[in-house]
Order: sequence, then C-alpha cells, then structure tokens
Amino acid sequence: MKKLLTHIGLNDFISLSIRKQSKPKSDDLIVDVSRFTDFSVTKIYSGKLQHDFLEKIDDLPNDVPWIFFDSEFTLDCLNKSCDHEAIEELFSVRQFWDALDLIQILFPDLTAYSIENIETVIEFPFEKKHTSSERLIVIFLHLIESLARVDLRKLSLLVKFTEHSRSPLKTLFKKITEHNKAGAPIKFHFHKIKIPMLPSNTIGDDSADSEPDSAQPVPEKAIHTVFGHGGLLNAHFDNYEERAQQVKLALAIAAAFNQSQFVLAEAGTGTGKSLAYLVPAIYWTSQNSHTGESVIISTHTKNLQEQLFYKDIPQLRKILPIPFYAVLLKGRANYICMKKWKTICLDPAGHLTPSEREKVLPVIFWIDRTQTGDISECSGFRHEQNISVWNKLASESAYCQAQKCNSSDECFVKKIRDAARKAQITVVNHSLLFSDIISEHAILGDYTNLIIDEAHHVEKTAQNYLGVGLSLWSVKNFVTSLYERDQLESGVLLHLKQKLSGSRLSKGESTGFSALLAEATMACTEFWIKTQDLFTQLTIEATNGRTVDFGDTSALKTRPRENKRRYDSKNSIWKSAQDELTAFRAISGQLDEALLNLTERMKDWKSDIFEDGDTLKDLLILKRDELKKILETAQFLSDSNDLDYVYWFELPAKERSYDIRFYGVPLNVADILKVRLYEKLNTCVFSSATLSVAGNFNYYKSRAGLMELDNVKQFSVGSPFDFNDQCRIFIPSFLPDPSSADFNDASSTLIEKIILENEKGTLALFTSYAMMNKCYRDMKRRLKNRSITLLMQGQDGSRSNVTRRFFDDRTSVLFGTDSFWEGVDVPGESLEILIITKLPFEVPSDPLVAAKMERVTSMGGNSFFDYSVPEAVIKFRQGFGRLIRSRSDRGIVVILDNRVISKNYGRLFLSSLPATAQPVSSESMLLKKMSDFFTSSI
Repeated sequence: MKKLLTHIGLNDFISLSIRKQSKPKSDDLIVDVSRFTDFSVTKIYSGKLQHDFLEKIDDLPNDVPWIFFDSEFTLDCLNKSCDHEAIEELFSVRQFWDALDLIQILFPDLTAYSIENIETVIEFPFEKKHTSSERLIVIFLHLIESLARVDLRKLSLLVKFTEHSRSPLKTLFKKITEHNKAGAPIKFHFHKIKIPMLPSNTIGDDSADSEPDSAQPVPEKAIHTVFGHGGLLNAHFDNYEERAQQVKLALAIAAAFNQSQFVLAEAGTGTGKSLAYLVPAIYWTSQNSHTGESVIISTHTKNLQEQLFYKDIPQLRKILPIPFYAVLLKGRANYICMKKWKTICLDPAGHLTPSEREKVLPVIFWIDRTQTGDISECSGFRHEQNISVWNKLASESAYCQAQKCNSSDECFVKKIRDAARKAQITVVNHSLLFSDIISEHAILGDYTNLIIDEAHHVEKTAQNYLGVGLSLWSVKNFVTSLYERDQLESGVLLHLKQKLSGSRLSKGESTGFSALLAEATMACTEFWIKTQDLFTQLTIEATNGRTVDFGDTSALKTRPRENKRRYDSKNSIWKSAQDELTAFRAISGQLDEALLNLTERMKDWKSDIFEDGDTLKDLLILKRDELKKILETAQFLSDSNDLDYVYWFELPAKERSYDIRFYGVPLNVADILKVRLYEKLNTCVFSSATLSVAGNFNYYKSRAGLMELDNVKQFSVGSPFDFNDQCRIFIPSFLPDPSSADFNDASSTLIEKIILENEKGTLALFTSYAMMNKCYRDMKRRLKNRSITLLMQGQDGSRSNVTRRFFDDRTSVLFGTDSFWEGVDVPGESLEILIITKLPFEVPSDPLVAAKMERVTSMGGNSFFDYSVPEAVIKFRQGFGRLIRSRSDRGIVVILDNRVISKNYGRLFLSSLPATAQPVSSESMLLKKMSDFFTSSI
C-alpha cells in the first residue's frame, strides 16, 4: 500500500472536512483539517469556520494535494465564511480531490452519500470519536485500495472515459492502471468493502401447480386468517394491531374479484390499504393462474410502486401459505440499453462529450452489479439531473425494434417484459399503464384484473397520455438522433457514413450511396433550420414581437410555467406563421424522400455487404415514422378544429427564449376509458384516500367514466386514527378574506408568529408561487436569526432533498406548492403544524380548467359547484392528510382561508375532514390554543 501511495503521489495529503456543530439549533460550521504522511496523521486545525481560518493554514505547502468530501459544498462554505478571493487564490495553486466523486464512481448504488452512511460499509481502525478529517483520511485510503482492486478492464475504461476531461481523478486512474499493469504486488491495509447485492425486479418464480378448471373464489376465511387477531400478520409482526377498516376493505376487494366487479374503495390514512388489496389479489391470481388470471397493480408515483414491490410484497411472500410470482415493471426509458452501452464503451469520445463521459463513470461499476438495468438504482449517476446524457444510454423503442440485436440476451427491457407476461402480480405506474393503452396493450399484453392505487389521478394522467404535444426540443431530439454536428458529429446518418468505408460495395455503388447520404444530411440540417424559423415566428406572435435569442440555452432550464394561452382554429397564432409552416412541411417532405431513397437502396443488399446494414436500414424506417408523427402532430395542433380537444400553448419560461410549447388534450377521457380500458376488464379496484366529496362518489365516477357502468360498487372506510384526539383544526376568522389585498401580508405575519411561538416542524402549503415566494423572502432572515431552518420548494433543493432535510431537522419549516399537497410522508415530531394558506381551487384561466368548466356549463351544470369545488375538496383532503401519519402523531392544522366558514360551499370542505374545525377570533387566542394543545401532549 505504501509503494502504491508513493507511485500515485498520495503518500502525503491534507484532509479538510466541514460539519455543523452537534449542539441543537446551531448553524455554526466546524472546519477540521488533518495531514496524512506515510500512515501518520497530524491534526492541523479544528474549530469554527471563521475569517482567521486562512491564517491557520497559510503556511501549508502548495504541492501537497487536498482531499474534500463534497467539494461543491466545502468550497461554498469556505467562500461564504472567508474571503472569496483568498479562497480562490489558495486552491488555484493546489490540487484537490473530491472523495465523494470517487465514492459515487466506485459504489454508485449506495442509498445515500453522507459520511455517516459511508461509515456503515467501511471498516474503521479506530473509534468514531476521532475528528471528521481523520475519518475522511481513512475513507479516502479505503477508496484508493478499492480502486487498486479493480480489474484492468475497468481501470482501462476509466482511463478511456476521462481522457481529455478536466477531472482531477484522471491522473489517479491512469497511475493506478500503470501500477497494476506492471504487476507489482500490493499489500492491502483494509479488508475489501462489501456492498449489499442490488435487488431483483422479480419475486418468486413463474412455475404454477395444476389446478381445477373452474375459477376458485377468494374465501373470506383466508382474509380473516391473514388480518384477524392471532392471524398471519399478527404472528409475524409484534406491533401488528387488527384494524376493522382494513379487514372490511380486504373483504370488499376479495368480493370484487369473486364477482367480477368494479369497486371504488376509499380508505383513510393508516388503514393499510396496500396490504388490503395485495392479499386478495395474490389469493385470486395464485388460485387461478392456470386460467391465465393475473393482476396489474398501478400506482401514480414510483415511490409507492417501489414500496409495494420492495417492502409489502416480500413480506407477504414470506407470510402467505401460497406461492406467487411478482414483477416490478417500469417504462422503457428507465432501463439502460446494453447495445448502446457497449457501443459507447468501444468509442467513448465518439459518442459523449468530455463532461458527459465524467458523468457516466458510475455506470461502469453499476452495470456489472445490476440485476434490473433500472437506472434509478445508480445513485451516483443522478439521471434525473442528466436527462440529455441518459437519453444516449436509455432503451428506446425505435432503437430496439429496429435491430436484430446482438445484445438481446442481455436486454433488460426484454427480460422484464417477458417476465411480466408470466407474472401473477405486475406492479406498474399510471404512466406505463396509459402508455400500454395507447400502444393497444403491446407492453402488458391482455389482462382482465386491475388495481389502480392513488386513483384520484386517473383522469389527469389519462389526459396527459391521450393528448399530444409539440415543442422545439421534441423536434430537436428527433434531429439529433438522425444527425447532429456540434462538438462532434453523431446520429444514424453519421453511423451509416462510418460503416460505408468498411463495406463491400463497389466503388460506383459506394459513391452513389455516399451522395444519397449527403442529400439526407443536408435535408436534416435544413429541416432543423426551418423548424427554428417556425418556432421563432410562433414565439414572436405569442409574445407580441419580443426579441428571441437562439443562443440562450438557459431556456432549457425548467421552472413552473404559468403563462398559458388557449387557442382554437379561429384565433390560432399558427395563422401568422403560414409561410414558415409551409416551408417546414416542404423540407419535411424532402427529408422523408431522402430517407426513403437510402432505405430503397439498402433493400436488396446482402447481409454481409454492410456491417449492421439491416439494423441501420430499419432505424431509418423508424425515423421516417417519427418524422411522420411530428408532421401529423404539427398539422393537428395548427388546425385546432377538433371540438373534443382543448388547445393551448405555454410561453417560454425565460426571456429571450423560443421554447414555446403546444398541447392538444381530449376534454372527456371518460368515454375513452370505457372503450379502451374498462371493456377489457372483469375486475377493477380504484383505491385512494380521496375519492368522495362529503361522502358522495358521483363526482369521481363522472370524471373517470364509471357513472353508466352497472357493476360498480363503492364504499368508504375511515381511518383507525382518533383525529379529534390527535389533532386540532383552527380557522383564524380574524384574517382578511383571501380576495382582499391585505390577505397575503396578514397571512405572512401570522405564519411567522406561529413558527416563532411554537418552534415545531411546520409545513405550509400554498396555492401560488407568488405568495409562497413573498412569504419566504419576508421571513428567511428573521427565522435564521432564531436558528430555524426555512426550506422552500424549488429554492433549497429537489423535492426529495428538501423533504429529507425537513424530516431530519425537527424545528425546520417547509414551504411547498402543488406537488407537496400529497405524497409527502413525514411522521412524528418533524411535522407537527400544517398550515393551509388557501383553498386549492384550480386557476380558472388555465386553458384545460376553463374548457372543463365550459363543458360542465354546456351540459346544464354549474361549473363552480359541479367542477371547481369537488376538485378543490379532493386536493384539500390530500393536503390535510400530510399531518397525521401514525397513531402516535399529534399536531395542529391551521386553515388561513376563512371561506370555509364564510361561504356556503365551505361546509363541503369541513365535512370532508375527519375532525371538527374550530374558528378562532383573535391571534392571541389562536396562539394560546396551540400552546395549550402542545403542552397537554407532553
């Protein structure tokens, strides 16, 4: 090990670690510096990160490298606490390496990358009482040894991928590769790090015993045996309590299977609805698998999808006395394409930019560990932040359908889809469910039993997938896949050109084909130019002549889009772009003809005359299909004359951008669902905590296309929680009406006082970004002075990141809008106060909302009471559900919108809650009631 460290120049380095003080409510940062020299550690500095820190380390040598953990965070802290220019000067002449980067590459599938999490898998030679910089030294030495243990094939890939990159790790990779190639023995200091095996996406096997020919019903006795007192769940879990609501739910769902019914199953928080539908589903399909019975379970979120598969189903697999086979299936774009990956590994520089090659380094190690190919396992890659890079690795239908793939035996999509067709239980999400409906069930095949969890999202998800959209970037993706010349050339046409040089074509044939390639390449380039012309003109018209800057790539950054404009055939901005649209269609025809000429020329080639000739020919055919779809979508959106659709465009999210986006969505999905989904089903279970409005299911049934079906049952079971004991609901009647100009300021002031008086974990739900941003700005500094962390959606990290930080800090405050009204699960003391700022009515000017309201009116209804109020009540109930997540939770809900008591429709909101709300007439009384409640719960 010493010889290795000397060879790579790391027998002497300095470790710097920054952390918060462990004292509660302290924001002071502690910086810790140690020096490692030939396995000897010297403490250099440990104390608060203050301006004089630089003086303490100024005399350290320039030629000794520094080791950080999360260099971005470390340098940000140093810059904020010390002189920015001094920090920049200090590290401009010093080499520093980030241990976090190396961890993410070597161990890309760890669930979290904090030092504490790393320490759970690394062997430490001393107790954890040692300083954080000393522990970082041990972590880094572990990583060096782990890297030295890597086989030469992978080391060579690391060198190849980091060639010409700016990564400081490239020197490390190169030197260790050289050292290992020389064959010098290494005496390792630590044991090899062992990371738990990655999970599979199948449970059980697909073998089924022979059964009777007739369908076997799920017996009620089986349900009681599982859920009853002294039953299977009781026997396996010490803290299990029988819940009458859960038993009732499970029995109703079992009856739905037995009698081929549809059932609306509303279940309050804490009912245990997942197990309540899983158990009868498993019994039904297991007993009737011989007749081909299977059950598809669909969730709205991937989080619930994975909870079902990795937590609930494995538990039932151990507990239930019957075997079953379950599969977790996601959309194609979640899986890596092995053919793409192998192609990239042969020539990384030919397919990826230097920065892209750095980003995919973790995939080199993950690819040999994964059983599923699901990129969500690869935490080190962070694909959601690197969508453009992931698109170059991900499976895609055009690519896969087009090839006689030499990687088909390794294809993760093929494997899991084959498994799903044999499975008794297949867990998907709503996006995949509706993608399958659009594809005429080409993904999931034929099925007759469906459970839809989080079913209140069905209508909106259906509209998203049954509608169409067009943007400059959707066309750009097509163009890029065909041909792009940026920092390097790429695309199908380039691959054809490269293959041409090694083909067995005669000189004349090769010259002729090369000319056709040149024509197609030119047409593709011209197509992109005409596309930009079209979207430029559309943007100018939509923004009343605002200047557009093609060089503004910041437009690619996403943020909430609120500038939506509805249009139809009478007032379409497409009319102002007829010349550009005509030119766009003309060049599309030329491009299509050029691609056709290529495929026609390749049609009669023998298989050995051109490497991958059939694959590339089929890809060209599929590209023609994509081009045709783009043209059809543009035609449909520009005509905008289908009265069953609503059309709108969204203005660019940033100034000087041409990222205008067009949409066309069917207004009534109910009839579509009846024909394309329900008619194929025997049993369908709609499960959610919020399907009814004041106990009535008619609104949901009308939106989901269930009103006219004969076999639909409905029932609701309440929560096992005692809400009147566990929580209080207060309505500050003294606040101005939400329509008042004073409401926002008065609400902001009250929210701040509630936070400061109670210092409890608080979640404030907003209905607009404007109000949330103002409240955030108003109190950010003042809360910091009280050492209360204020977090805001979109400002302080991703949704999952701010939720985790909120959970970890029990006195923190989280501001959230739309997506935080549901799906946030923060039990215990981390969330004890929930503030609902306004009733969550949809914006009536939103094109889709306006069209739905018009449709209700045209059918003789009241758009406000028959649409706006029910929609808001369902979302209101979801928001309320964030507070009490277990029997031990206690907390307070404060509803700032006094319309719940001042308006007639307010009773619908309050009667939908599981506890009684109390109006409060003064601020002092509100704060006292809150204090009394929390005091009584101590």
